[in-house]
Amino acid sequence: RLVAALSSFAAAAISGEGPRWAILAPPYGGIDAKGRPGLYSVHVRALRRRGFSVALVTPPYHGVRAPPQGSGWGFVRADLGHTGRTLALAATEVATLARVLRDKRGATTLVGWGISLGGASVGLAAALGAPFDRVAFLAAVAARQPLPH
Repeated sequence: RLVAALSSFAAAAISGEGPRWAILAPPYGGIDAKGRPGLYSVHVRALRRRGFSVALVTPPYHGVRAPPQGSGWGFVRADLGHTGRTLALAATEVATLARVLRDKRGATTLVGWGISLGGASVGLAAALGAPFDRVAFLAAVAARQPLPH
């Protein structure tokens, strides 16, 4: 079930009131217009099966925060300053969410799980001092040609 937002930014807790929490930060475009994880719900289910409550992060320019062009549109731009500020905002939001879960929700175990762009957010949040016990990054790789052996 969806629980109220944990902070002033768009992050919803899914199935959770317990002491073990995971923050799931999705990839670029990985949240639909209603804030649902779509394909990435498989990760939510896997974490829940392992006894974690899950806080799903909605990054800037995604889900309910998306512009009319679609989820993710505008996060990355040719303006590298904008892109850097947006990534820093995403990381700050993940770090804030981690502190809220630890301090206000009593999380005794807190893991960060980021996929592609979400992995950058989780990694930067950890560098900013987010109180994670563990972090995991899944990177997406695309190639036009087969990778060399």
